[in-house]
Amino acid sequence: MARAINLECAYLRRGFKLLFEAKPREISEVPVIKLLDGVNVREGFLNLADFEDAVVKIKDEDTRDVVGFLYDSAWRSSEVKTLEWFKINMQSGFRAKTLKTKGLEHSCWSAS
Repeated sequence: MARAINLECAYLRRGFKLLFEAKPREISEVPVIKLLDGVNVREGFLNLADFEDAVVKIKDEDTRDVVGFLYDSAWRSSEVKTLEWFKINMQSGFRAKTLKTKGLEHSCWSAS
């Protein structure tokens, strides 16, 4: 519940800042909106040194490569598992995505 409150407050704070930047005559100042303390503490993530210590213990080189790619790219494992070679552009480091716009499907390249 507290995380949801912080998210809503962050949206409000950002909205006021955007309004003030776009139309400073509309509001005289941006209100101070404080977030709840210690709510959004993320757990279960490794810093680079801990990651490197852990990945050297993986015996299979292919698995080590995939784990390294996941760490470097922040992709989800499901994205890597379904990745196909035709979606990769080796020169630009981008991958193909299928987009749906108003019922039409087309491919484009998006940053990896």
